[in-house]
Amino acid sequence: MEEDRSASISQEVLNAFSRAILSSDIFQGQDLACVLIVLYAAVEQFGTPRYLVTDNGAVFRAKQLLAICEALEIEKGIYPSPSELGKPGRDPF
Repeated sequence: MEEDRSASISQEVLNAFSRAILSSDIFQGQDLACVLIVLYAAVEQFGTPRYLVTDNGAVFRAKQLLAICEALEIEKGIYPSPSELGKPGRDPF
């Protein structure tokens, strides 16, 4: 029996205040389609968010996602790295 070595990726949209999961799914990889599926589900159920905070990975820098955020008037931010979290003014919560 051959072992499946493909990585499963969990993609979530969280409420920044309550940390409640608004939308989530598990995918066999990470690409723009995965992000859009989860974002669409959150928007459909809860409305358009004001902010989209990410780790600035390649999928979150895609021109298509940036265009969608601009069209929906979603401000895109970058989640601070762990080394930045302790600095004044960098706590995202």
